[in-house]
Amino acid sequence: MSIYASHIIKRNEIYHFRLAIPTDLRDIYKQREIRKSLKTAVPETARARAHILYLKCNQLFMNAREMPQSKTFYDIKQLLREDGSKEITLSDVKAEDIEILKQLKAEGIIPDHSNPQQPSQASTSSIKLSEASTRHIEEKRRSGSLTERSQKAYETATEFMIDIIGDVGIDQISTAEARSIKNTLLKLPPNRKKIANYRGLTITELTDLNLPDSKTMGIETINGNLTKMGTLMKWAKANGFSNSNPFEDIKLKSKRKASDARGIFTEEDLLKLFSIEQYQKHEYKHPYYYWLPLIGLHTGARLNEICQLHLDDIKQEDDKTWCFFFTAEHIDQDLKTAYSKRVVPIHSKLVELGLLDFKKSLERRGETRLFPELKKGRDGYSTAASKWFGRIRNKLGWTNVSPKKDFHSFRHTVANKLKQSGVNSDLTGGILGHSNGTITYGRYGKEYTHNPLSPVIEMIDWDASINHIRKFRI
Repeated sequence: MSIYASHIIKRNEIYHFRLAIPTDLRDIYKQREIRKSLKTAVPETARARAHILYLKCNQLFMNAREMPQSKTFYDIKQLLREDGSKEITLSDVKAEDIEILKQLKAEGIIPDHSNPQQPSQASTSSIKLSEASTRHIEEKRRSGSLTERSQKAYETATEFMIDIIGDVGIDQISTAEARSIKNTLLKLPPNRKKIANYRGLTITELTDLNLPDSKTMGIETINGNLTKMGTLMKWAKANGFSNSNPFEDIKLKSKRKASDARGIFTEEDLLKLFSIEQYQKHEYKHPYYYWLPLIGLHTGARLNEICQLHLDDIKQEDDKTWCFFFTAEHIDQDLKTAYSKRVVPIHSKLVELGLLDFKKSLERRGETRLFPELKKGRDGYSTAASKWFGRIRNKLGWTNVSPKKDFHSFRHTVANKLKQSGVNSDLTGGILGHSNGTITYGRYGKEYTHNPLSPVIEMIDWDASINHIRKFRI
């Protein structure tokens, strides 16, 4: 085994470099070994990158012995921060190492692109992964098919790819890399850059934690990222930057049906929820404490769709029926998909509880949004509201239940209510903002007006669980 190969280990399909620091230098470096991801699942590439690291480390060790007072600790930190995924060339190391690199080329470990007889390994015009992502997102944005939320999801997926395999040429991503990305995602915690315990840790350090399944990302989250990665690779293939899409058919299989991903609220759940102290005492720190669960229960709308409503999104259609207009007409609004744009009649129960009176009171105060106390963050206007409802879940004992129960369960609850009532799936999709799925209606038909949806909305009857709630006090 060669010197550099002996310092390579494999984890989660990805190769890593590991080299023990000489004992006489450990007091200077304050650590026992150097570890760095080689960001590749290809053995030949790993050996080449490991050799370069081996040479650089030995150069640092030599410098440390000659100049023990120098800031060698920072030299090591800089080395670990360098991107080791770029193509290796003679310019990557000092002149004294060129002969060794030439030998690597002769052995075929490093491609020798200077040899005119060597056939091209790819018929594509490759670009870096980061550049491909930027071009892909810009193309989707220009076509009008990209929401702010979707853009963040694509950026997050690309960030995972770069953190795991490096900012490689997109044509270098093979099935092995795709598999290693999937296996690595299985070991990572959710919100790794938000939670203090994980923030600042490298991918290798996070996988070294060996977190239990209960503390790693869920199957749906992982598959969502893999889908976005596959969409990027499909675009790269279509545009001649890659010969294949290695993320096809790579998603994880889930043992549960999509409809079981989140639980619905039973009548008993709803009675518990609407019997908490704030509804009993009719005291609310913020108006959204009162309105968000009630609107969610009578529309099935997503949390951020409700939180971002402007007052002029609540209006009469045809000067008759009061409706919610879920759109992205205002610059601060965002919808999950193009089908999320819809008109949903306001349930008579919400009118009875004072929603329109509440709207008028805000207009008199000069407000423009339904919940002006909610501030926009990275994920829209729903951040504070989501945290608040999370605290309610904890109080009601819904934290670790399976299937999961959270605010999105209102959406599932409404969908189930309409399904059990025998409502046509197209009408339910019109209320929830789902694609019809057929060319006839999907391409040529417009979104539903209030006329067919009004009687469907009134079928959502929860009086047994909320009849005790008093009208909102202005």
